[in-house]
Amino acid sequence: MPNPRKPTVMKKLQGNPGGRPYNELEPIPDVFDRFPDPPDMLDSIARNEWLRTGPALFSVGLLTPLDISSFESYCVEWSKYQNANIGLSETGTIIKAPSGYPVLNPLVGVADRAFKNCVKLAASFGLTPSGRSGLQVRPKKKEDPLENFMSKK
Repeated sequence: MPNPRKPTVMKKLQGNPGGRPYNELEPIPDVFDRFPDPPDMLDSIARNEWLRTGPALFSVGLLTPLDISSFESYCVEWSKYQNANIGLSETGTIIKAPSGYPVLNPLVGVADRAFKNCVKLAASFGLTPSGRSGLQVRPKKKEDPLENFMSKK
């Protein structure tokens, strides 16, 4: 599968190491006034992940209203992965089939699929080491009301 195109905001955060021109016509979605509350449908693990990673993504402009569904999916997959591992710690990797023979616990497959989905989604937000390896995030400049007033003249 080919690598997906990197959004301009990611290129700018990374300093555009390839030196290719930015897509000046790339749609720029509206941004939130504040980081949104987690959706009600998220369980506690997904909600905690939303609150742990979301504010950082929001602060560097990587989370807009158009990205919310993907970010929500990331949080849900993270929760599936964590819940499957909790189940595995309680029941073990190998369980006894109805026939009495040992078999691989189905939760192993759930954990593996959720982790793969989680990593794909996380990489698109720069939440993996390779996804953020080139990020250069600068702190937002605090607005100076006097400077804003003077620049309007």
